[in-house]
Amino acid sequence: MPKDGEPWVTVSGKLTKINMAAVKEVWEEYAIRLESGEVVILIGEKVGEFKEDMIGKKASISGVLKPRLRYAGNLTRTVELRQIHSK
Repeated sequence: MPKDGEPWVTVSGKLTKINMAAVKEVWEEYAIRLESGEVVILIGEKVGEFKEDMIGKKASISGVLKPRLRYAGNLTRTVELRQIHSK
């Protein structure tokens, strides 16, 4: 659960992987793609509970809203994953 004052959110959509990049470094992060097409980046230790065969399937998660990260040239919502409701 969140600490006092931390914004708690629940997000549902299609689990996907996105390529993140920073000066000469590229890595993958899990993300949820909403029906609107918006991407929500997932961070935190619990992200490791997702498996490759889950990509493309619907997922529902809860977590703490964190500062936005830059993805595809835009500042993108980022959630520190705390609970997975469906896999």
